[in-house]
Amino acid sequence: MIVLADYQTTGPEPFTSWHPPELVKTGGYPGVRLEQNRTQDRNPPIRISDDATLAINDGDGYHQEVYAAPEVVANANLELSKIDSGVRMEIDEALTITFVNDGRPVTLGKVRPVFLSGELPSDVCRDFAAVVLGGEPDAFVFSDDTTGVRELAPTNTMDSQEVTGTHHLAEAMADAVDGKPGWGQPGSAWGVAQVARDTRGKGGRGGPLPGLRYGGMQSADPPSEYRRALLDRVDNVAKALGVNRHAKASVGEGYVINSIAASDENGDRLIDWNFAGKGPVESVWGYHFAAVVLESLDGSTQITLENFRHDAQNDAVTMAAVEQNLTKFAGRFTALIQQQTEDLANAEESERPALQAKLRLSKALDELERLSAEPGVDQEELELPRMVAQAAMTTASSLLKPRGLWMFQMYGTEEHSFHDVQSQLNAEVSSQVNPMTLVVLGGRLPRDREIGFTGQSTSVNLVGRNLLRKTAETLARAALWRTANGLSLPTVEVRGDGNGLWQRFKLGRARADVTVAVLKQKLDEQLRRLQPDVEKPITAADFTFKASMATGAFPEVSKRLTPDQADRKRQRATVHFRYDPPNPVKQNSGSTPRHLTTFTTEMPRNSDVAAANHQTNMAQASSMETTPPRTPQPSADNSSMAPPLVSPAVDLSRTATAEVHTTTISIADAAKMKTGQQTSSPLASVGLTTTNTPLGAAANSTPPPSKTSAGSGA
Repeated sequence: MIVLADYQTTGPEPFTSWHPPELVKTGGYPGVRLEQNRTQDRNPPIRISDDATLAINDGDGYHQEVYAAPEVVANANLELSKIDSGVRMEIDEALTITFVNDGRPVTLGKVRPVFLSGELPSDVCRDFAAVVLGGEPDAFVFSDDTTGVRELAPTNTMDSQEVTGTHHLAEAMADAVDGKPGWGQPGSAWGVAQVARDTRGKGGRGGPLPGLRYGGMQSADPPSEYRRALLDRVDNVAKALGVNRHAKASVGEGYVINSIAASDENGDRLIDWNFAGKGPVESVWGYHFAAVVLESLDGSTQITLENFRHDAQNDAVTMAAVEQNLTKFAGRFTALIQQQTEDLANAEESERPALQAKLRLSKALDELERLSAEPGVDQEELELPRMVAQAAMTTASSLLKPRGLWMFQMYGTEEHSFHDVQSQLNAEVSSQVNPMTLVVLGGRLPRDREIGFTGQSTSVNLVGRNLLRKTAETLARAALWRTANGLSLPTVEVRGDGNGLWQRFKLGRARADVTVAVLKQKLDEQLRRLQPDVEKPITAADFTFKASMATGAFPEVSKRLTPDQADRKRQRATVHFRYDPPNPVKQNSGSTPRHLTTFTTEMPRNSDVAAANHQTNMAQASSMETTPPRTPQPSADNSSMAPPLVSPAVDLSRTATAEVHTTTISIADAAKMKTGQQTSSPLASVGLTTTNTPLGAAANSTPPPSKTSAGSGA
């Protein structure tokens, strides 16, 4: 990337930025309030991509436009349409910047987002990203640098602090760097297996807390040959998985950076200590999402569209305003409330909102002042009144609407990667601790579905058709992504059932058949919609569909259900998705030709064929549901490990041998190395000796005392 100051612009207001709120003193009430503004700048420094097809404001603030070549915008909108993104990029070629690159003039047009719903999305980073990605973030993408294979791992993002799978992956990465036996060699399949070890429905409780080891491995302090060797090993593992600075998302994909929690001396969750950086952190994001909406023609630079929770981000400055007003008006809030109540009663309609905001603030500050003055008050008792006062302070201030505070950001490789820019490992202040970055997809991992039937019916009702349409939408998006990345399409297995053996034999197969027929119809509709101008589009015929009668035990139902409710619960067809392991084919930079993936189709039987006449064949064809392959956790003594999933290996021994599990540098050995003497270390070439210190943790890295933290997703 290059920063330029010499360029020309056309049109008004070429650069718009918004800025964080500031404290401003007033001559009235409140005496101190928050103010936030947008600014227009005509000639800030700009940062351009290496191929000069993208440019962005490089000045202060958060920026709300980017400049791009028309081809970049056309490519982006094509990809965004394929995923049902809720946003498109709009270029105005009459508003331009022109600069000289490699001796030739380059002109780029101004680009702004258009939200298709007509409304601005939520400022919560996950929800904002879901609109851009075409669905809730639901899968990690692992990219094996050796084989070129990309694989998906299901995840859940509903907890406010933890995305499922991240802490299990961090634990496994730390063990892989340590060289612990039994974990296999990292690669895309290995990454999927580690995420699959997390079987919780959502994050937050019950998972590992590897922040000390995982974070410590990323720390460059204290500088030493040992640290450089360690960082190389950490980077090798990250490269094999396509995570951290090796995570690279394309248009329609996204990034998520996660804070990896550690445990304190009591074994409790510790989220406000950065073992990868400078130690304690006051304000921590559990995670932050960003979706890629533009990519330079050479693929080296991406532009993301992002937002984040501004109430949490503004917490410190808002509390400062509260405290300054408590000091300025100490003991006078009762009189202020009386005066403001009278003013409100006599106010014109247009004056009422501002007066109501001031009155709410005075009441909140009065309550907080009263409670704070009580002897022996517990600080936890003041938490709620503080929050009420902060909310009132925000309302009484001049702040921009959070939904309108979206921004573009530019990322590249190495130190310009999303991971490096967001983690800020060398900064005094950081919002993430022990960070991990992964590529994510949204709305492209179809979930198993139940379609209900009633009585003797073998027809899919309106509710079932709507459910199958939603499934088809996700399945169609998944098909386009998997084909473009050289992965086979999922096999769709549908099993029909009934309430009892008689219904199962009579109706099960027919219900499965009709469910397949409706799903194929809906899938073809969605695939046609997403591929309007494709010469050889993907169709439902490219999928394998398997319809069968359910076998085995009947599904258990809650004892709280009535007999009729239990009856309806068992009368269903279940839709499952199965995935073949990917072939280790090195991918091209563009879409993979369709001949690299072989598809077969099993046509369903006619729905009016009696299932009982074919029960033997159906029983043989049916297969019970299996859980995804998992790599078991090591036992307490690490003495026995089941063979893990192994993908083509990445060499983790470039800088240290695998036998050494936990290492640190010996000062005595370091001195011997300088003089060429024999050392006690089996790794004399890099000056490492074996100790009992957890690898990656600095010698003085011990968990600090437990602290309460308000870490959450951005």
